[in-house]
Amino acid sequence: MNRINPLYIVLLLTVLFIVVVIKKHTLQKELIQEQHHLLQVRNITKEIATLRKYWYDKKLQKKRINALLHSPLIARYIKSKEKKGNRYIIELAHIEARSADTITKLLLNAFIKIKSFTITKENKNTIAMKMEIQL
Repeated sequence: MNRINPLYIVLLLTVLFIVVVIKKHTLQKELIQEQHHLLQVRNITKEIATLRKYWYDKKLQKKRINALLHSPLIARYIKSKEKKGNRYIIELAHIEARSADTITKLLLNAFIKIKSFTITKENKNTIAMKMEIQL
């Protein structure tokens, strides 16, 4: 009566083996998911670093602003442009209605940091724009 049946020991070892195999399998799944998550985080980090470099490079911002101001569509409407520290204040005047849409699209689609943008109606056919661009 004091002896343990060997079948119980074999059964216990078999159950223990099955539990260990199941646990190993779930841990492998979790590891694969964590590796996938880490890869996603790395890709997002690279994308953020690229965007930060693209948006916060002041030399590149100055080039974009100068290219925008010297474009023939905008250059003829410039009333004044002023640089104060890290920002440009640009006023465009006497913009015809048909050019206003194109100029607005050009300004808003450019990769520049527009701090403020104001449009005022001068008369029936023309408008004026004032914007502040930050470096």
